[in-house]
Amino acid sequence: MSLAELSIYALLAEFGTPEDLLAAVRTAGARYSHVDAYAPYAVDGLAEALGFRRNRVPLVTLLGGIAGGAGIYFLQWYSAVIDYPINSGAGRCSFRRPSSSRSWSRRSRRSSACCSSTDCRD
Repeated sequence: MSLAELSIYALLAEFGTPEDLLAAVRTAGARYSHVDAYAPYAVDGLAEALGFRRNRVPLVTLLGGIAGGAGIYFLQWYSAVIDYPINSGAGRCSFRRPSSSRSWSRRSRRSSACCSSTDCRD
C-alpha cells in the first residue's frame, strides 16, 4: 500500500498556546468533516471554531417541568374535588388556592364564609 491509498482516520496533536489550538481547529475544519478539540481550561472562540450550535435541551426541560407541574396540580384538584371530596363543614370550599399570610389575616377577621356559593361545590 502506498501513502496515497491510506486515509487518515484520526490525528492527535498538542499545542502550547490557545491561539495555536484555534488556528489548527480552523485549518482542520476546512479540510476534514469531523473535528474535535479538548482543552483543560476554557478557550475563547473554540466552540465557534468547532461549529457548535445552541441546543434545545433547556427549552424542552422547561416545557416538561411546566407540563409536569400542571399535570400534578390537575391530579390534586381531581382527587380532592371530583373523585373523593371531603365535606369538612364550616362553609369551606372543596378546593381553593393557598393564600398568603397577609390575605389570611384579613380573611380570618371576616365573619362571612371564605367563598361565595358559586365557588363551592355542594
